[in-house]
Amino acid sequence: MASRCSSCCLPRSAPARPCPSSTHALLRSQHGERAIGRVYAANTFGAIAGVLLTVHVLMPWFGLRNTMLIGASIDLSIGVALLAAGGAPTRTTTRRAALACVALLAVCIGFVHLDPRRMASGVYRYGKSMLAADAEVVFHGDGKTASIDLVALASGKLGILTNGKSDAAINPLSASAPSADEGTMVMLGALPVALHPAARTAANIGMGSGLTSSTLLASERLTRVDTIEIEAKMVEAARGFMPRVARTYRDPRSNIVMDDAKTYFSSRRERYDIIVSEPSNPWVSGVASLFSVEFYALITRHRNDDGILVQWLQFYEFDSTLLASVMNALVTHFPHYVIYQTDDLNIVVVASRRAALDTLSPTIFAAPALKQELARVGIRTLGDLRMHRIGSQAALHLKRSSRVSTRRPIPISGRLSISMPPRRAS
Repeated sequence: MASRCSSCCLPRSAPARPCPSSTHALLRSQHGERAIGRVYAANTFGAIAGVLLTVHVLMPWFGLRNTMLIGASIDLSIGVALLAAGGAPTRTTTRRAALACVALLAVCIGFVHLDPRRMASGVYRYGKSMLAADAEVVFHGDGKTASIDLVALASGKLGILTNGKSDAAINPLSASAPSADEGTMVMLGALPVALHPAARTAANIGMGSGLTSSTLLASERLTRVDTIEIEAKMVEAARGFMPRVARTYRDPRSNIVMDDAKTYFSSRRERYDIIVSEPSNPWVSGVASLFSVEFYALITRHRNDDGILVQWLQFYEFDSTLLASVMNALVTHFPHYVIYQTDDLNIVVVASRRAALDTLSPTIFAAPALKQELARVGIRTLGDLRMHRIGSQAALHLKRSSRVSTRRPIPISGRLSISMPPRRAS
């Protein structure tokens, strides 16, 4: 069991390794066939214990490198103990094996280090094994669900990365221009306030840089903003964007909840006027379910009668079939929607179950902090905001048909199709 537990502390475990050798040893010792059941029971228990220990204790407290060293140490210790118990022909062999294990661990502890600039490079996506020369990792943390990095460039831009994938980037307020991501995050927070000026409570799924929650809190009308984030290291790393996102951490109306979004909404009774969903790309492990029919059905039970959903969708690493599938799931529970394009690669869908979302309230420019956030991304009037509008469900013409003759057809599962007009200039 200990051997199986230790194997689960390593990034590549060997599930079948302990079982044949342990079973053979017990059968050879006349323990009978019942030994097979005991071995596999211990193996299963050890695997569960190893996963729980690694996820909840070792990775958050000791990091990836030290977790691998701890797992290797346990495995080597078990091997030496088995030799001492009779597996070695002489005691000298056991001593030599023990010394070799100690020497190997000492070399690993003293000389094996994981370069943060390599760990944050996202080689699986970008094909580069090292960050750019002008990039500096100012924070690295291995959490329960992911490794999080905060990277600073010579230009002053800060980016937060999950397993090497960039999730948000912000330029300091003193920079000449905002980063490409800032417009999307600001509009995610400002649009629902403009379309639902009577809103008083909001929930934001996904911390990211913290700018979306900070933008929501820039509205003086909201009395509570709950930010739901599954990874504690993300919340810790995003502090590096201070003071730009100070409201997210310091505003008394702000509440950061460490939980999985599905678990949170399944186990709580809170209801909101605004629910913003800005998870990472659907292809990221564990994220796809946040774009599903089931999740949108769950969300409907946590919105007030006139509550709205705000969904961020990416056009990059995102094909038309996937986009159509997400829209099909969304409109099943939120039939009234309007789409805004924040830049060439991102859109924001604001959806409601009951009311059409046609009127933008000028009250968003009455709050000085919100007005400042909008001005930074080039939105100074309602006219500027309307320039980002693509259209509503009526204009985009969601319909059931076996043939689609409209422009830029996007197939959806079944016989549903959606057609989107060319983007307006902004």
